[in-house]
Amino acid sequence: MKKLVFFLFLALVLVACKSKEGKIFAFVEEFNNSEINNPLVKLSKAYYINKKEANIDFILNATDSTITNDILKTSFPKILDQVVSTHPELNNLVKDDVIFNLRIYNQFGTKVIESPLNKDNIKHFNVF
Repeated sequence: MKKLVFFLFLALVLVACKSKEGKIFAFVEEFNNSEINNPLVKLSKAYYINKKEANIDFILNATDSTITNDILKTSFPKILDQVVSTHPELNNLVKDDVIFNLRIYNQFGTKVIESPLNKDNIKHFNVF
C-alpha cells in the first residue's frame, strides 16, 4: 500500500512539474488558440523553435509603406501589452531566459522587421 501511494505521489509530482520546453509548447498552443482583438492585427501565430527560443509572428493590416516607426513605437506596444496580459506565462518564460523573436509582416506576408523579446525590453514593451 505504501508503494502504491508513493508511486501515485511521484506521478503527480512529475505531471505537475513541466519542463521549460513543455511550458513553451503549452504557451504556443494557448497563443495559437486565442485571438488578438486589434484592427491592426490580421493574424498572429507562435512557433516553437527550441528549448530557449520561439517565434511569434504578427501579420498586420498594413502595407510596407504604412508600417512606420510610429506604428511600431505606439501601436505595437499596445498589442504586446494585450498579449502579455492575456498570456501571463509569456512573462514567466522570458524571465526563464526564453527568447521570443517577434516578427512583423505586412498584409502581403513580407517580413518588415524582426526583434527579440527578452528580459531587458519586455518591461516597457520597447522592442523596436
